[in-house]
Amino acid sequence: MKKLLIIGLMAIFAFAANTKIDFIVSLKKYNCVLDSWQENTYVNGVEWNYYARIACKDNDTKPVNIAGLKFIDIDLRKNEYIYTYGWAK
Repeated sequence: MKKLLIIGLMAIFAFAANTKIDFIVSLKKYNCVLDSWQENTYVNGVEWNYYARIACKDNDTKPVNIAGLKFIDIDLRKNEYIYTYGWAK
């Protein structure tokens, strides 16, 4: 009976976990907005599980990881700093 309960709880938590929502919630403390989000895609010859670009007004230091996605690159576009994060397969 305990095993069934544990398996059921694991299934509920697996369905409740959402990387995109965690990523968006994490952006609020950095005063950034989500520019684009892609799942299971190829970008520049690399296959990504998750690939995100965030737009920020300021050039503050951003963390190496946000919600499990690693920092890839930074770019300047129309007075906005575009940070790229991803999680490769």
